[in-house]
Amino acid sequence: MAPIKSSLAKSAKQLLGFFNTADLGLRGATQISRRVPPDPIDASGGTKISSGPTVHYHVFVSDSPFVVTTGGEADILLVAGGGGSSTSLTAGGGAGGAVHVTGTTLTGGVTYSVVIGAGGAIRDVSAPNAGAGNPGANSTFTHPGDSTVLTALGGGHGAAYATNNAGSGGCGGGRETTPDTAVGQQPSQAQPFHTSYGGTLNQYGNNGNLASPPSGNFGGGGGGTGGGGSTSKTGGDAQPFSDFPAPVLAPAIPSGPVRTRWTSEVGPTGLFGGGGGGGARDGHTAGKGGTGGGGDGYNASPQESSDGADYTGGGGGSGSYPYSPGENGKGGNGIVIIRYVDPS
Repeated sequence: MAPIKSSLAKSAKQLLGFFNTADLGLRGATQISRRVPPDPIDASGGTKISSGPTVHYHVFVSDSPFVVTTGGEADILLVAGGGGSSTSLTAGGGAGGAVHVTGTTLTGGVTYSVVIGAGGAIRDVSAPNAGAGNPGANSTFTHPGDSTVLTALGGGHGAAYATNNAGSGGCGGGRETTPDTAVGQQPSQAQPFHTSYGGTLNQYGNNGNLASPPSGNFGGGGGGTGGGGSTSKTGGDAQPFSDFPAPVLAPAIPSGPVRTRWTSEVGPTGLFGGGGGGGARDGHTAGKGGTGGGGDGYNASPQESSDGADYTGGGGGSGSYPYSPGENGKGGNGIVIIRYVDPS
């Protein structure tokens, strides 16, 4: 009689064969693939927006705490307030400086402080230092436990007519052409990034400039985060930050004309920090603001706005001569954005 073949014995043999594989010992690549990933960041503050299931942003347009329950790796973009412009036939305001940190570590159980720099106001022609604008304010991100502050510097104000009183800042304000030997305003640098955060720090800010001859017909453009103010009265262009695109982030910006302009200025490449355009006189055409939110000098063609765009840190555009109140522009308010990706 032939032996009976048991299906149970066959199954046991297959099972033992499985146990003999590397999978049982969790060695090599099999072990790595079974590693438990870290928990995703859990945080609140600002307006939270998600791009797909794994990429998340917290957008701050006003001062607010950022509460981190579960920490992890993130990127931070700070843009300061833009500088205000000067008045008649003078210079554009500098954009707020930008600070971009990638791969920094947010600590769980910590409440960070976020402060948004306001744009610099215009200054009335009858005020002291008549004609020069006001500087933008700093944007900051602070770890309260060790008093570490990450700072983007406010933009410098545009110079008044026939003066050299352009302001320094994240980006320098422009100057008028008198005297011809004046030089563009050198921006100050943001504070060094504290090593406890880790990651990679990049800072962005450029000079304002004088306008080109003939002397007295134009004011210089304010500096932008991506380039200096032009000698042909145009504001400096903004630096692109491609991980912070307007089509994704626009719902976090106040609705109405502010959001419409912001979306157009920032665009899909994430442009923040355009310098303000310089003014003109006696029928000459004023300078355009730089890309990424710079205000136009009054009577630039086409005239869009003399104000720097809010939440871009754009510099204000200058008034022209003859001057009427309301021609020159204020700086745009700054913004802070935190971005992180869920671990896989």
